[in-house]
Amino acid sequence: MLGARHLQDATTDRALPKTKPKPSPYKQFRWGNRPLSVNDLATPAWCEVKFDYDLRHGRRKKLAERPESFVTTEGKTIAVVQAVAAERDRISARGQTIHEALEREIQPKVVAVTVPSKSAEERWALRLVELFVSLQTLLKQGRCRELFVFGMIQDEIVVGSIDEIVLEPVPIPKPKSRPLRPVGPAASESGPNEPSASRTPRKSGSKRSHQAVDTLAQRFTLHLSDTKTRVRHSLPPTKDTYPSRIQLMLYHRLLSSLLGSANSSIRSNALDFQLFYKRAGVDPHRKFSDTFLDQAGLPSALGDPSSDSDQSASRGPSCLEDLTTAWLHAVKALNIANIDRSLTLVYRTQSAKRRRRTGKGTRRRKTNGREPASVSPSHQEMQNFAAPMQTVPCSPTPTIENSIDNEGMTAAELEKEAKILGTRKFGMDDPFLDEYLTRVLAWWYGQRPPQGVNVRLRRRCMTCEYRDGCEWREKKAEEALRRDSGSRWAKARAVKAWSKVF
Repeated sequence: MLGARHLQDATTDRALPKTKPKPSPYKQFRWGNRPLSVNDLATPAWCEVKFDYDLRHGRRKKLAERPESFVTTEGKTIAVVQAVAAERDRISARGQTIHEALEREIQPKVVAVTVPSKSAEERWALRLVELFVSLQTLLKQGRCRELFVFGMIQDEIVVGSIDEIVLEPVPIPKPKSRPLRPVGPAASESGPNEPSASRTPRKSGSKRSHQAVDTLAQRFTLHLSDTKTRVRHSLPPTKDTYPSRIQLMLYHRLLSSLLGSANSSIRSNALDFQLFYKRAGVDPHRKFSDTFLDQAGLPSALGDPSSDSDQSASRGPSCLEDLTTAWLHAVKALNIANIDRSLTLVYRTQSAKRRRRTGKGTRRRKTNGREPASVSPSHQEMQNFAAPMQTVPCSPTPTIENSIDNEGMTAAELEKEAKILGTRKFGMDDPFLDEYLTRVLAWWYGQRPPQGVNVRLRRRCMTCEYRDGCEWREKKAEEALRRDSGSRWAKARAVKAWSKVF
């Protein structure tokens, strides 16, 4: 009898259909030639559930191209609150306009040149060329914006664009030297107990002083900062700055890795370019196409400086290996002493004066001054990364359908409409960053479900277009209902905490 029951159970198990394992977010949205961006790692710190919904809804697309609803990984259909989505886009577009104006302050006459790239090797070559252009700007003007960086973080390729880098000279200590005695007849007037002036010691001392100056040649420190725009004219609460802090710390780590590959004084895990290229699936020795070489305009100055061959210098770099060698030499020439471990967030106002009407049925600024902690422009890092046509240098371009200012913002308008509210300084925290990265990558790899906000931060739901059907809010309301099941009043309070926050 027992054996028959076991046989029946086994037969039933075989009859059950096998459920197909759900693909991880990484396999769904970043598999293949799309590396993770800094924003992919930092933005989930605001709300992982919201970020997961953004991916499934197609947040990178223009508003008109996104569906009105989408299906979650659990099979639920969520209708998007279009008014909130439109308002979120307007805030992002306005912030993008301000970032463009800030970039034009440094490079007012940048002309983007479209270069066809037929291979992954050529696409990475364009990224290296962007780095060279940014280094030139940094040396000439003492700062640069939108510097593209890349590297390996926990065995994953990660890319990003640093908002601003400032080159700050390290003070050179003056060499200590003795006052020299006059040369000539006056020297003979010295007393018997005083040593007479001698040319030899003076010459020797002069040489030592000259060597000290050479050894202490001008060195520089790099300081990283990021500009955030706010609808509300006040600095955000500390908890709301976490995504931006993580973003800047990731930029610091990537830049340190890039520069540390050629500068041992920079504290970092230096990027192994050969390992990186292997992970990226590119051949660093593969020759660039003639079309690419003609239109990319790779200067001969980027050739290998260690080569004395005139032919090599005139030819310039012809593959990724050549560009990498040139990059390493360029980094050494920068004479960077370190990268400042103090990071800065700069907050500017977002004026609402130049906003256009949102259309029928759309309310204006129903946000209570709160904005999602987007580390936007999020499309900046990944826009057309794998596209066959790219531009050099890469300039931020608005992709929001309801763009606020097609003509851009002048310096005077920037000063008037995007005033600095204040700054937040914080230190690079490697243990904190490592712990966070392990946790967020576990979600990307599908090792755990996304986590939403806790009850104390449910105000963030006010700026979310997925709030009406959010599975996390429903789950938390049910948990609160089960936990506070003693009285009718307690039940009502528990449900209200998550079902209604407006």
